[in-house]
Amino acid sequence: MDDSHWYAVEAGQRHIRAVARIGPVHHEMGIAAWDPSAGSLQLEISCTDAPGAGQPGKNTGPDEVSLGFRQGGQSSTLARLDGRYLSSEVAGGFTGRVIGISVTGGSAVFKRFDYTARRPML
Repeated sequence: MDDSHWYAVEAGQRHIRAVARIGPVHHEMGIAAWDPSAGSLQLEISCTDAPGAGQPGKNTGPDEVSLGFRQGGQSSTLARLDGRYLSSEVAGGFTGRVIGISVTGGSAVFKRFDYTARRPML
């Protein structure tokens, strides 16, 4: 959403991390070891309807954001987070969610970026 409200999947030298920043809270949500020599790595962020969303009395977000990776044909989820913390109602602003790719140190080769829109939430 902005510099103070974001979720990320980060790949380092020997690890992959799921990280969340919500206001002043910056927390590592999950970590896994990986072997760079084992082939290409695919970082994944996906959204699905939140469990119990739309049910009276349930205090959940409109969606759940999953952070993980795929390597060697196996998929691993490092964290599942409430999507409402990336909403304009919580974070402010008016643009909605934004997605991006960055390299903060070293180098990387991006071979592909896929985005699949999901149905609008009612």
